[in-house]
Amino acid sequence: MAAPRSPRDPHWDAPTSSGPLVDVGELHRTLVNVLRLLRDVDRESGVSPSRLSVLSVLVFVGPMSQAELARIEGVSAPSMSLLVRELETDGWVERTPDPVDARRTIVSASKGGRDLMLRSQRRRLDWLSAAISRLPVESQRVLAGCSTHLDALIAALRETYSG
Repeated sequence: MAAPRSPRDPHWDAPTSSGPLVDVGELHRTLVNVLRLLRDVDRESGVSPSRLSVLSVLVFVGPMSQAELARIEGVSAPSMSLLVRELETDGWVERTPDPVDARRTIVSASKGGRDLMLRSQRRRLDWLSAAISRLPVESQRVLAGCSTHLDALIAALRETYSG
């Protein structure tokens, strides 16, 4: 028998103090759907999600080595090398010698790459803003406090993930 999914289910047992007070299946479904919809908005840029993700790291975190980029993005060094090469060919990133280690290069977003990322972010924010403004005021109030809680969830996930 499947575990009850919601407090609305008559067979649902309230979580104990050791378990979450959140329906994690529903939360997961919601977060996945939001990410899918944001990915659809990103398609308007004409740049693949993996390339936009690398650009996002370079624009919002800053220049770094390919090895650091690969670690942050969770991909292999050869995969990151290919991504960086493609981004460089398209003019979205630049590579410069590492001033500390001549064997390495530092990857940074070019002006064009930064502009592309900021336009992509603006599209996402405009889309989210338009959607939220169509919600009832009470839903907007609830969403206003969600960022803090989701940031805490991200921190907890990072603490518990050992991979």
